[in-house]
Amino acid sequence: MANPKTIQEIQEKLKDRLRGTQYESSHLEPLTGGSSNFVYRMTLSKPLDDDATLIIKHAEAHMAVAPANKLNMSRCQIESTCLTALASFNIQTSIESTPRYTVRVPRFYLCDEKNGDQIIEDLHGGINLKQYFLKDFPSNMQNLSQPNLHILGKALAQYIQAFHLNAQNDRQMRDLVKLNQRMQDIRHETNYDWLLQRIEKYPDILEGSRVIFQEVKKMAVRELHSPDTLVPIHGDYWPGNILLKQGSLQAKSDVDIFVVDWEMAQLGPSAIDHGEMVGEMYCLWFYRKIDAGLWMIQGYADGLGKQTEDQTWRTILQIGVHLLTFGTIAPNWGTPEQVKDLAKVGKEIVVNSWKKDRSWVEGTEFACFFANTSESA
Repeated sequence: MANPKTIQEIQEKLKDRLRGTQYESSHLEPLTGGSSNFVYRMTLSKPLDDDATLIIKHAEAHMAVAPANKLNMSRCQIESTCLTALASFNIQTSIESTPRYTVRVPRFYLCDEKNGDQIIEDLHGGINLKQYFLKDFPSNMQNLSQPNLHILGKALAQYIQAFHLNAQNDRQMRDLVKLNQRMQDIRHETNYDWLLQRIEKYPDILEGSRVIFQEVKKMAVRELHSPDTLVPIHGDYWPGNILLKQGSLQAKSDVDIFVVDWEMAQLGPSAIDHGEMVGEMYCLWFYRKIDAGLWMIQGYADGLGKQTEDQTWRTILQIGVHLLTFGTIAPNWGTPEQVKDLAKVGKEIVVNSWKKDRSWVEGTEFACFFANTSESA
């Protein structure tokens, strides 16, 4: 087996392949933040329409940050197909809102499946939503109002909810993401296998909930064995995959928001996407006391629209799973004591949502998810 290519080797090969095409570039700037692919900002030798820079993503048959972890190259086709299918789809907030948000995918230019290359639109001055709030906090929170952040959270929920509903009836999309079995396995493992592993890390907090955690794992397995009940999902829907321009939330003009990294698109419960996004918003508030996290959660719950009780409980359950599996290991979030406290919160969410305890949820930050809930949506 050939040794994994170095970053420099990949960069040189990309330059060679682009030479003589309309995407020929004078410079490739490596970008950080992703784990699966090698990502660069391309400075085009000749601007293309209004674009002087674009983004190129290159995939290998392994994770970029961990070559020992093998990945299926079909993820390139899956992502490019999602970007193409969603090119004309967006969610735009009311014209009365300031700023006015448009949530969409970046424009898609090229997919070279043979070599694992994709070229997409560059958001100039872009930053992901998580870093937007963490960078220079609290000075960057000035002029951010609760109503505007409620609208932002609502728009993010409306976008992914509309994708779930539309893609559910798109046979071509379903058949394509169904092929992403490896990514489905990874998502299941990092949610439900890790959930059980957390018991060993925090036995004094979690051991008493082992039986319920095991039942949650069994439920997740049953879901995977019932594909007709699953929908195409993003698979990695979190603030790190939401891009916007720095300072744009304080602006008075229209704001483009990109939903990126669709390579983990797969069949799954819609709660997987909701739980990850809301869980990460909650961490902003829990670890850093950034009120924007709670404001966006309230908007997100509003944006989901009518839900059945079962759908609502499944979403809240997934929030708890995410807090335990990812919220307790994300680097540089909080102190060891804060991490333990989050494990306690995650446990309470999982246990009480599994029991469907309405009296419990009414006293939490997640009561807002029942505002639009009925016995049948």
